[in-house]
Amino acid sequence: MKIKIIGLLCALAWLGTGSVFAHPGHEEHPPESELTRSALPPEGLIGAWLFWPSYILPGDAGTLSNPVPINEALPSPLSERESPSRNWLGQSATDRKRRLLRKESLPSDAFTIEFWVTYHVDQPIGASAMAFDADHNRPAAWEFGFWQGDVQFSVGETELRAPVMELKSNKVAQDLDAGTYKRGVDRYWHHLVGTFDGSDLMLFHQGELISSRARDAASIEYPDGTEFELAAYLANEPHMKLGNLLRNVALYDRALTQEEIASRFKDHRELVDKAVHFRDVFHFTTAAPHIAFPTMESIQISWEADRVHAALVEWGTTPALGNSKRLPMSQGRMTKTKLAGLSPNTAYYYRVVLEDKNGRELNSGTLSFRTAVAPGDPVIFAAISDTEARPHVNAHLADLIWRESPHFMINAGDLTDGGRHDQRVEWTHEYFAAMGHLMAQMPVLPVMGNGEHDFVWFDRYHADRGANRSYYNFKYGDVEVFVLDSNLTVREDIPNFREEQRDWLAEALETSDATWKIATHHHPVMSERYPELVSDFVDLYEAHDVDLVLVGHHHHYLRSWPLIQDKPSTDDGVIYVQLGGGGGNPSDRPDQPDNRWAKTFQGYGYSLISAHGDTLEYRMHDDTGALRDTFSLSK
Repeated sequence: MKIKIIGLLCALAWLGTGSVFAHPGHEEHPPESELTRSALPPEGLIGAWLFWPSYILPGDAGTLSNPVPINEALPSPLSERESPSRNWLGQSATDRKRRLLRKESLPSDAFTIEFWVTYHVDQPIGASAMAFDADHNRPAAWEFGFWQGDVQFSVGETELRAPVMELKSNKVAQDLDAGTYKRGVDRYWHHLVGTFDGSDLMLFHQGELISSRARDAASIEYPDGTEFELAAYLANEPHMKLGNLLRNVALYDRALTQEEIASRFKDHRELVDKAVHFRDVFHFTTAAPHIAFPTMESIQISWEADRVHAALVEWGTTPALGNSKRLPMSQGRMTKTKLAGLSPNTAYYYRVVLEDKNGRELNSGTLSFRTAVAPGDPVIFAAISDTEARPHVNAHLADLIWRESPHFMINAGDLTDGGRHDQRVEWTHEYFAAMGHLMAQMPVLPVMGNGEHDFVWFDRYHADRGANRSYYNFKYGDVEVFVLDSNLTVREDIPNFREEQRDWLAEALETSDATWKIATHHHPVMSERYPELVSDFVDLYEAHDVDLVLVGHHHHYLRSWPLIQDKPSTDDGVIYVQLGGGGGNPSDRPDQPDNRWAKTFQGYGYSLISAHGDTLEYRMHDDTGALRDTFSLSK
């Protein structure tokens, strides 16, 4: 293999028989249960606002119709001039929802302000609710919000403040004696409430009273021009909007009791615990159906809804569709099926229509996919890794990747930050919420990372991968991808896992006739931080002419020179790329220079690999779309 490497160091969503797949030894999933709590809010509600992110692909692809009941601000501004935002705790607003209520609608003697927040990042951010005259920037009549985990509530000059949240990178919620570490709803979702009963201010967190203070003046004075506004302070988190942080807001004209507040917390938490986004709204909890593992004659489709359902799947080579299959009422919320008898390298349109027990329908809208190309045809695929924690970054990268029109994408592990048995919310409310619009029309090859290594949701939410559960191969045109499980220490509880995976890989590589062999696993082969390296596969890569190995785990980009026996080579070798920048907390550059590394980059980004005949072109782009690295291989 002749290698030409050019380092570019520049800063530049829907009834028959369907097949439902199951894997050998597959764990039983937790039973699906119906929502039990009432959706009715307490008396005295003035207004409730839902700022839930709803991602959709750009242009003609943006047909996804998963219903998201988003509230909008008042349609007519009080003035045409954009008023300045009020600085709060030293921060300037980056996203505002203005004029949600005017002065005459605001509470006069007592009130409650309620937030439902998701706080899963490692940079200081915040949000606030205020009643103030924005045009004249007068002092706020009252304000409520948080910055960097500290919650503050003030009415006039009387103020309460308490630290209740933490940045993702801090471990103050860790109980070292008990060996526990808060995650998911317990750590990243917060119910924050401030009440004023005419005399006392009170702060509540997760349904519990955490602080109170008496106020001398009973009435609240609202100057002319006062409005109710929400603002977010997100300068430290690129691509983040108010709806990524502040999910639900409600304002009441009385002080709710502690019992009512605790009940409200349970209402919110039940939805998240059961992986449901909205009450009384028939919706996909995977954001949309998603496609997987296209061959030249078939494709797999999966989806999850908030309730059991029957389904009608329709498809065809034009938007008129023409083919259909009906699936009976499901036993659970998740359904997987396969479309066969398709033509190679052909664009298909499809639609999934669900019907629940009461006859209500949910329609995905018309989506599309393409079957696999034949050997000899050009192939282009994308690669990212470590999409954990930041759906706002994931969705931004997904849009950029879609515009490049790749055939499929590899996600090299840590799809979620902690998507294990008790962390389903990280799949439905983060990963699929952000990537589901892309996965509805472009297949993604999932790699098992340490963030999802107990199989439960990884298996549930992904299509049939064959006899093995966490390692498999995928042939597409002249490219073959070998997906491996590098959670080797964790897999010690599975007899002979390590040996069987290695034997499988050796045979799969030996029998492969692909022009281009690409391997991917989560943990790196070469590491600048940890002495433990994934060395099980290196000799097989070199013996069987693997061209490219894609990994993740560390959250920055790193690309090696071609390596043989861990040393740079000018004539041959394996190139290792640490993708890293899909949304996890960004890592710093390596501590020390290393002559195996040809390029490093700190930041979010994605890669595109094109293969046609004897030439492979590789490009890495940052989150602005700028080119950061490129090289080519030839045979």
